[in-house]
Amino acid sequence: MPGVAAFDLLIFAYEEMPPELTAMADEVIIVPGPKIASWAKLFAARPDLLETYQQIALLDDDLLCSIDDLNASFAAGRNYNLLIWQPSLTWDSYFTYAVTLNNPSFTLRYVNFIELMCPFFAVDQLRRVLPLFSLGYEVYIDRMWCRLNENSSRRYAILDSVKLKHCRQIGSNAQAQGFSALKKTKHGGIYQSFIDQAEHELDIRFRGAVAYAGVTRKGKLVVGRLVMALMAFSVLRGWGKHKENKFIRPLLVHVRHNLTRPIANDPIAINPPRRNNKAEIGVSDLR
Repeated sequence: MPGVAAFDLLIFAYEEMPPELTAMADEVIIVPGPKIASWAKLFAARPDLLETYQQIALLDDDLLCSIDDLNASFAAGRNYNLLIWQPSLTWDSYFTYAVTLNNPSFTLRYVNFIELMCPFFAVDQLRRVLPLFSLGYEVYIDRMWCRLNENSSRRYAILDSVKLKHCRQIGSNAQAQGFSALKKTKHGGIYQSFIDQAEHELDIRFRGAVAYAGVTRKGKLVVGRLVMALMAFSVLRGWGKHKENKFIRPLLVHVRHNLTRPIANDPIAINPPRRNNKAEIGVSDLR
């Protein structure tokens, strides 16, 4: 039987939702518009959220999980003293980065990247992250929010002890998120052109997701790029679980990044983008 929720649920949506879905929530707020810009509006209008809670998760609406999954995710953040973390994805999920797929060899893996899809935050870290929400981008901020601290080694993690299923095809809800004219690029997904633009305008380069250490199922700490790259092949057991997923190339990309790309834990400054049409974030339409 499912456990009792050790968290409060705020449904924050861009359109009205059926009562049978909102009935489970402690609070419902509707804000039309893109996701990240709406996050900025929410926390600007409701600073009490940062005072009330020690941890906050910002979860997409296309994740299949249980109360127990969320309880365990919050507990892991406390137990491992994490700043930003996320559950891993089931092998039959739609996914972009192989590093996010569940690795059965680990309890958790320490990484330099937490995806926009389902981040959990220690609230002090969320305060540091908030300026990113107002830069006017709906992509790329997840490539920066693990680089806002000194001494951030082993403070960001993917939880292999918890699995969520991502149920919707990548990009299927792009227009509602504020994107238009999406098309798949030769060397990246459908959002790649927007990511490339953000990287250029912000002048901050992200070289790739790296899992540089981890805690095994037996509680042993594993450290080292080579051993982590080799243990990534445990994910191959999920090959074929989803007919639309192509496991081999994303996994090989992840292994290559693990071996060759910088962890890049050094802190960065958050500067306005190098353009004149930066989005202005208001809070008057929060309701």
